[in-house]
Amino acid sequence: EGHTSWVLRMVEWPPGFLASGSADKTVRVWSKDGGCRKVLSGHTGSVTSLAVWEQRLCSGSFDTTVRVWSSADFTCLFTLTHTDTVWCTVDWQNLLVTGANDGTIRFWDEHGKCLRTISKAHNMHVSATCALGQRFVTGGGTALIVWEADFD
Repeated sequence: EGHTSWVLRMVEWPPGFLASGSADKTVRVWSKDGGCRKVLSGHTGSVTSLAVWEQRLCSGSFDTTVRVWSSADFTCLFTLTHTDTVWCTVDWQNLLVTGANDGTIRFWDEHGKCLRTISKAHNMHVSATCALGQRFVTGGGTALIVWEADFD
């Protein structure tokens, strides 16, 4: 009942449960007793990132997409698209921030609308993101960049 390939990411979701993303292209939701409660399918590449955003689970993938999953019924609410592998996702200021292999960072609202794209934010891939109060940090290659953004 477990994954059939490497587990690459884990996050608590919904509260009290564990979600795991794998190279087998699935996300699995595990109950407190260790049983697999649900298998979330739809990605066509390895699941490379997981984040909780507005009580929803976001799974980024090698397939260039981020799927946003409902905590109520575990269905995919919508799919966000990058042009390259999505390595990282983070909830920041009620927005979802995603980073990709082509060095781009995208900012999404709760309806799945891309509000802003920063192209070539890093010379290499954007492999890590972190919310830091009013700022957010991205990592790519050997560099960290601290960002401040105004979306008004």
